[in-house]
Amino acid sequence: MSTCTRKGTPDSEMEAACETKTPTLEPSSATQLPESTNCLTCSEDGRYLSLGHCKGLSVWCASSLICAAEWLQDRVEITSIQMTRMAETAYLLGTVDDMGVARVFAYHCEDIHLLHVINIMENINERSICLTFEVSEGADYGAASISCNGALRLEVYHFPLEAWLKELKVLLSQKQKTEKRR
Repeated sequence: MSTCTRKGTPDSEMEAACETKTPTLEPSSATQLPESTNCLTCSEDGRYLSLGHCKGLSVWCASSLICAAEWLQDRVEITSIQMTRMAETAYLLGTVDDMGVARVFAYHCEDIHLLHVINIMENINERSICLTFEVSEGADYGAASISCNGALRLEVYHFPLEAWLKELKVLLSQKQKTEKRR
């Protein structure tokens, strides 16, 4: 039995698609990814990769695979990460760690800043565990599914983006002043 494919048929289009080489970027020998990387996401514009790992999180330049910034904490293992653009030079990162703590970070001018902890544990007997945490495109909203004492609830947050962006500008200004003094 022979098969015949004509140009323009679904079979010939499928064969052409299979033969197309997907471009890949091979890391150089100098690129050392964090140990025990658990999760990874890419910014919407494709400029940055965010990695969650056993000591925190890091943001990498997607084109060069160079680490741009890190937020490192002992015993904080990030298991889920999301990244969305919140301004021209700022990205919002939403994370969940292995203890069920959700955090909101900003990556801005080669620094990672902790903006907010979603479920701060105030009472060990009423510990709330974040099961999932999602941020909206554009970074206006976040939603967390929280488990506490057997009950499950959904919490939706409207993020104060303008205030956070002003805070990031102040931090950048302070950093620049410190660097000029050196």
